[in-house]
Amino acid sequence: MKFYYLILLSLVSSALLAQNTTYITANGCKVRSYIRNSGLIVIWTGKCINGVAGGPGKVQYFIKNSLTNTYKGSLKNGYR
Repeated sequence: MKFYYLILLSLVSSALLAQNTTYITANGCKVRSYIRNSGLIVIWTGKCINGVAGGPGKVQYFIKNSLTNTYKGSLKNGYR
């Protein structure tokens, strides 16, 4: 029985860790990311469809004014 509890705990933990955080860019567009950091600044260069990043573009992630990550490609409903 303990084995089943461990599996359940593992699945719940994985689901919680996989949740995305929504960031709002300077122009009010929402971008969803697995990166969690209270000091994260997100810049999206692409279309903003109904307030959410979508279509081709580039997402840049900055922490303390330093570029930490870049994704160039398409987003759908704010997700990669």
